[in-house]
Amino acid sequence: MKKLLIIIFFLGLIFTCSTLQEIKIIEKKKVNYKKKITVLSYIKHESEKLVKKSSSKMIEKYDNKGKKIEEICYKSDGSLDVILKYKYNSKGNMIERARYGSDGSLIELHKYNRKKHMIEYAKYKSDGFLIKKIKSKYKYNSKGEIIERAQYGSDGSLIDKIKIKYKYDIKGNVLELATYKPDESLRSKIKNKYDIKGNRIESTSYYSDGSIQNIQKYKYDTKGNRIEEEQYNSDGSLKWKWGCKYDGKGNKIEYPEYNPDGSPSGAKLKCKYDIKGNIIEKARYDSDGSFKYKYKYNYDSKGNKTEKAKYNAENKLERLYEYKYEY
Repeated sequence: MKKLLIIIFFLGLIFTCSTLQEIKIIEKKKVNYKKKITVLSYIKHESEKLVKKSSSKMIEKYDNKGKKIEEICYKSDGSLDVILKYKYNSKGNMIERARYGSDGSLIELHKYNRKKHMIEYAKYKSDGFLIKKIKSKYKYNSKGEIIERAQYGSDGSLIDKIKIKYKYDIKGNVLELATYKPDESLRSKIKNKYDIKGNRIESTSYYSDGSIQNIQKYKYDTKGNRIEEEQYNSDGSLKWKWGCKYDGKGNKIEYPEYNPDGSPSGAKLKCKYDIKGNIIEKARYDSDGSFKYKYKYNYDSKGNKTEKAKYNAENKLERLYEYKYEY
């Protein structure tokens, strides 16, 4: 539940290199090194041949503990786009993330406390003018859960403050989580139910007046993997439904889709993995079982993605991304 709160508090503040969102770095053994990543994009031409559409580049730097301390991102024309810099505490947890523009000016700054909660966010113009700044202070209970969060503006004035109270069952599961306004009036409430294994099977969210906002229901397999999730409106009607199937290793291999009434639509997304757990294929099927498209992935010996290829309904190559690495 704590993770859910953090997502709600700071949704929209996360940033990355937009031109390289598909890149996932797995190599962590080397230290004090640089990694240059080049992404080449190809698209099918009318001649049925793949032609180069664009390319982008990123350089990553790591410290002597293998932690990434800098990302330098370039545009397709080779010019500098943004620079991201990271700082860590003695335990290896990130305490600062800064984003700089192509001219070296600070654009955004995020700071975190030892519990990985964001304690400061600032946004600047290229000339250094402060656009927005929010500081957050937290109080915790003996379990390490947030019991109070206060947010302040750049001038020190209070923007928002909430208090959180918990109720537990004999196993320590959170049965109720209530948030309160500065005047101690109720802001919202969530009540949870659990199965005998401690899996949360139902969460009901309430407005400040006690009326139901929505209800979430969950189902699990024998290994504790979540296989189904449903959300209902206050009147009991189904809002949406999600499902997932797993293989023996816990990999997510199928995402079935559902009709508005909750019945299976027949459409699905299927995934395949290699022996190292890297995803090597994602295939989409329509409700009648017909194949729609798929993505295939290749990796090098270090686990770096080297190719991403898209195939159309005729199983013909339509688009290709190549990833090249230099150390």
